[in-house]
Amino acid sequence: MVLANAVIDMTSGTAVLYVAFPKSQLLQFESMTSRFLSPLIAVALFALGACGGERASSASAPTGVDLEVRAIDGIVWNANDYAATATDGALTIFGANDSSLPHNLHVLDKDGKDVGKALDLASPGSSGTLQVTVAPGEYRIVCLIPGHTNMDSKLVVS
Repeated sequence: MVLANAVIDMTSGTAVLYVAFPKSQLLQFESMTSRFLSPLIAVALFALGACGGERASSASAPTGVDLEVRAIDGIVWNANDYAATATDGALTIFGANDSSLPHNLHVLDKDGKDVGKALDLASPGSSGTLQVTVAPGEYRIVCLIPGHTNMDSKLVVS
């Protein structure tokens, strides 16, 4: 029997694969390499890759934005309620994906209609700005990817 154990150090992001062989199998190591060990290593590396890696967005909001919204782990935005002031009806929103999943950022009016283009935050660490024209009132900031219904926050614009 071959025992394999993968250990991930979450603080440094390093991964170590430990494989233990009984003494009798050590003599057969050369023939096992192509038949058994290579697929085992491939599966272990695939599993470690699925754990993700660096995903925090290093992007900071550029100057001149009116609102900063970040997608965080747990399929949520970084706040339940946002407030912003629109200058002459224009509102600039900076969005960043600090989670491990893809997202999009939509600003919806009271009827559930987009007030502008959506911001695509398709990969971990992605970010961008979105300019919308809005009147004072209440809006919703949502992610419309199926299963992301938790990402529904209130935006009050003055």
